[in-house]
Amino acid sequence: KWIVGVDLRHRSDGAVRFAGWLQRQLSQPQEFVGIHVAPTVALDELERLEGRARVRERLQIEAELALERAGARAAFAEVSVVEADHPAEAFGRAR
Repeated sequence: KWIVGVDLRHRSDGAVRFAGWLQRQLSQPQEFVGIHVAPTVALDELERLEGRARVRERLQIEAELALERAGARAAFAEVSVVEADHPAEAFGRAR
């Protein structure tokens, strides 16, 4: 199982593109899981404007679109949005 960070910023799709390329090169399919880490502080601020559930839903859609734009959606078994103060925490907990 490969855990890949999904960055929603423009031109930050290198890891996702690499996963898509790698999946196409391998003779045995691998399980790639995308994770977008949403900083707790940012979600706290956005929650006041439109609600936490709505913000998380919007981030989930954006993470899916990031995989599509990178041409790598087929390589990923799933993509999820997780909340953490620091990205390293979220990737450390991911399994």
